This record gives sequence, C-alpha cells and structure tokens, in this order.
Amino acid sequence: AKDGDVILVQSGTYKENINYNDKNIAVIGIDPETTIIDGSNGDVNVHTVSIQSVTDGQAVLKGFSVINGSGGILASDAVIDLCKVYNNEWHGWWPRAGNLLLHGTTTVKNTIVIASNNNLPPIGVHYGDSSMINCTVINDYKDLETFIVEGPSSLTVINSNVGGEKILSAVVFREGDKPVLNIANNNFFNYKNEALHYNLVNWDSGLEVYKINDGPIVDYSGNIFSDPAFVDLAKGDYHLSDVSPSIGAGTVSITIDGVSYTASSTDMDGKSRPDMGAYPASTSDGKLQVASGDRLTVFYDDPKGDWGTALQVRDEALYAATVIKG
Repeated sequence: AKDGDVILVQSGTYKENINYNDKNIAVIGIDPETTIIDGSNGDVNVHTVSIQSVTDGQAVLKGFSVINGSGGILASDAVIDLCKVYNNEWHGWWPRAGNLLLHGTTTVKNTIVIASNNNLPPIGVHYGDSSMINCTVINDYKDLETFIVEGPSSLTVINSNVGGEKILSAVVFREGDKPVLNIANNNFFNYKNEALHYNLVNWDSGLEVYKINDGPIVDYSGNIFSDPAFVDLAKGDYHLSDVSPSIGAGTVSITIDGVSYTASSTDMDGKSRPDMGAYPASTSDGKLQVASGDRLTVFYDDPKGDWGTALQVRDEALYAATVIKG
C-alpha cells in the first residue's frame, strides 16, 4: 500500500497484527460487529494495531473490533472511527494503557472502549493533544482510573458516556509538565460522590506542580452525572433507552483553547446527532416505547368534550408508539 490508498476489508476475524509503517492510508472494515482484528497470536507488548501518520489525520482505522491483543491500538496523529476496542492487555512499562494509547493529535470518534484489566487505565495519552468525541467508555474496575495522561499532554473528551469510579491518572515526568483532561457535554456515571476523582503521580515526588485550583481536569460545562440508561449494560447493548438523559445532551461543536471540535453528523447506527455516546436511542423510528400491559394516558384539549375526537387522539397516540413485549 502507498500513501492515499483506501483498503476495504470484508467481514471476518483476522488473527494478526497490523502496522501502518508510517503510511497515510485508510483501512476500513464493514462494521465492528463482523470485522474483527484478533491479536491473540501476536507477541507480548506489541500493539495489535500500530498507526503512525506522517500527516495529521491522514491515517484512518474505521469499522473494526480490536480484541485479545497486547495494548490494543497505538495511534499517532491518526483517526479512529466506528470501532470497538476491548479485551486487550498491556504488560510493559511506560508509556502504557490497556486498550488505546494515543500520541500526537489523534482523534477517536464513535468508538466503544471497554476496560479489560484492573491494573491499567483503558485509555492513555503520551505526549500529544488528542480527542475523543461521541464515544462510550465502560470501566467497571474498582479504583481504576479511566484515563491516563502523561507529560505535557492533553485529552479532550466531548459528547461521551464515560463510566468508572475514578477518571484520571495524571503523570508528571518533569517540572513544568501539566497533563490536562478537558471535558465538555459528557455523561459521567458510577463515579464516587458524583465527583471526578483523579490521581496525580509525580515522577519526582519532590515536585509541587498543581495548586488547589490548578488541577488537571478542566470542565467546559454541559457535563452531567447520571445513569445513561443503556438498553442492557450487562449484555453490552449500549444503545440509549428512551429515558436516557444522554439523548440530545451533546453539542454540535465547541471551541476549546482555540481548537474547534465538531461532532460527527451520524452515530454508529447512522442516526443523526447530537446525543452523548457512540450509539443513539434504541428506537429506530423515533417512536415512544410502551411495554405490553402498560397504561398509556393521553391528554388533549377539546372544549366540546367530543368523544369521537378523544378516540381519534387515542388512536393517533398508539400509532405513534412502539409496543414491545413486557
């Protein structure tokens, strides 16, 4: 392959490692449910997918699940889109992250990341200013930070559903390093005391880098702390149910530190934005879901009290609802 090539990959499970070898190419799968890169045959501490882009945003990985490997994806100045990354483990030292290790100005969007072990944050940034937009991050491990940001780096997270007890491990290697996590229009759930707890690690314990109001987390508003009400979290269905507070709570665009971020026009199901997370609401036609046996109360304004009008309104309400089995 040469710079500018687009490689289309058919559905299947591919037990191999992929290295872009500094080429600006796009590797695109059918969809992450059926196009899988399985790193179980790879070497320990060699990332299943390694992407190094010579030009910002010109190397693309889209439409894959990346599983069972060592460290998942290493991406530098790349774009990761419509992917699922889970069940990966990294056993080495610095830099490190369980599923995604980002360098440079990498952008991750419409992607699901699931923490795979209890000793490494699933997502890390090592020297760069990367971003995550409309992602779903699941971290069920007790006392495990979701993100690790190292050195003079930043990670900007927008329009995402992020779950876990702690949010950030900020690592300072030398005096002057100020790792930063920028957050805007996200739903953080399962966090202790509805607060964003972080762990500041000084490589030299003698450094005093942060003062009380100069911490590594910068809140750009629009963030909420609530159960995102996934359709079925236990079974991995991260679509939003009709009662999810994440529906319509995202932002179309935002500017942070002079950089403009724009949400994708569609999500993993091709539905329009701006919800929070990688998946939209569960109903495909916008209808209200009513469980079989539930009572549906319809209010209408008819000063004449016309019973025929009432029946018509009832029928229209039922037509506008999707009745599901209880």
